[in-house]
Amino acid sequence: MDQPAQVREEERLDPAVLEPFLRRALPDTAGPVSVLQFPKGHSNLTYLMMVGDREVVLRRAPFGVKVKSAHDMKREYDILSALKGVYPRAPRPIAFCDDESLIGAKFYLMERVRGVILRGDKPPAGVSFTPELLRRTSLALVDNLADLHAVDVTRPPLSTMGRPQGYVARQVTGWTERYANARTDDIPGVEATAAWLSRNMPEKSGAAVIHNDYKYDNVMLDPHDLTRIVAVLDWEMATIGDPLMDLGTFIGYWGDPDDPQELRMRAYGPTYLPGSLSRLQLVERYAERSGRAVGSILFYYVFALFKIAVTRGAAVSEAADVPEGFKALRRANSRFLSALGPLYAKGEGSGVVIGLRIDERHLNTRGVAHGGMLVTLADSALGIVIASSRTPPHPMATVSLTADFADVARAGDWVEARVDVQKLGKRFAFASCYLSVGEKRILRASGVFAHVAPAGGEGPFEG
Repeated sequence: MDQPAQVREEERLDPAVLEPFLRRALPDTAGPVSVLQFPKGHSNLTYLMMVGDREVVLRRAPFGVKVKSAHDMKREYDILSALKGVYPRAPRPIAFCDDESLIGAKFYLMERVRGVILRGDKPPAGVSFTPELLRRTSLALVDNLADLHAVDVTRPPLSTMGRPQGYVARQVTGWTERYANARTDDIPGVEATAAWLSRNMPEKSGAAVIHNDYKYDNVMLDPHDLTRIVAVLDWEMATIGDPLMDLGTFIGYWGDPDDPQELRMRAYGPTYLPGSLSRLQLVERYAERSGRAVGSILFYYVFALFKIAVTRGAAVSEAADVPEGFKALRRANSRFLSALGPLYAKGEGSGVVIGLRIDERHLNTRGVAHGGMLVTLADSALGIVIASSRTPPHPMATVSLTADFADVARAGDWVEARVDVQKLGKRFAFASCYLSVGEKRILRASGVFAHVAPAGGEGPFEG
């Protein structure tokens, strides 16, 4: 079960400030107001609000985020409202608040749904991942995606949302521009992929509600029957668009049973364990369930990998106030990096060292570095190495924190992310990142990425 915990110090909300809004939104409730936080997940912040014995979920953008379009709570609230009554696995929204003076951001309330979220390849306590269970869970995931795409988008309010006409072309153009804006060096493999996508855009496959981030860790399962989906979460990127873009994203996050071991280091669920369907089997099942033609699925899969690579990439720009001998690092393209400020970088052996001087903007209410910011720094270090790869990257990363990680860095400290690279065969490399303050190591992250282009070709998708 996904259980709430005490709210992280740097992400606290004041229940007293929220109480008047909660009383209006939940008029039939009584009792004291309290708050807990769901600690997992990587995007918007999710809290459990309790008013007496009534429990609801509050969603808001992360603290300090500047790219507000990436965390549009009104968009998420509106899509959930539009799905009410037509798609039962969308949590029921309750109320939206655009008064940022309450908690520093817009937010909304929705019903609490209880269930299990599979975020890795380890089963929950008391569960065994048998081949039959994983086969049926795989089927449930792809069938549910087909069911979402079957929702009628010709009737209001869904008919007024999104711009399905030209959706694929806008996505290809937009993500290619994001890559170009973040680029530090010419990377022929990535550029060849962008060119291939531009040349090979298929005719649209229709219009549907698309989630745009559909994978195991955004799906909640019945704790008594893991083959039954009770909710789909994190709708901030949902829109009306080409449904095969959604299918491409789904299989882009899916590891096959015969994928190389190094490509399974970041598992978005038990996708490659015995019994799980393969990517091809998922596509075949989707075609059978939805009745849609899927002959152009290669394009959508390649685009999904391109989008994932660009999201995790990094770029370089000049910055001031850096230690002697270091080059300035560009402001990052990722939405999570926009608040970091000037970084520095230098090559070292087969890797890179990236550093950040902690100042007031990086501190939480206890005067120490914000934990999420430190994770972002490590992620950006891996992103720079990934961005320098020679073929479209297939990045995968895991992060583990030491116990004292949140209380180490203070204003004036330099935090360094040191990335070491080791080649794995001819086409892949393993990057390991250690975050340190002085001699103290406080965080470790790792990633695998495509490293060199195959001999004799311009890129894996040319031809």
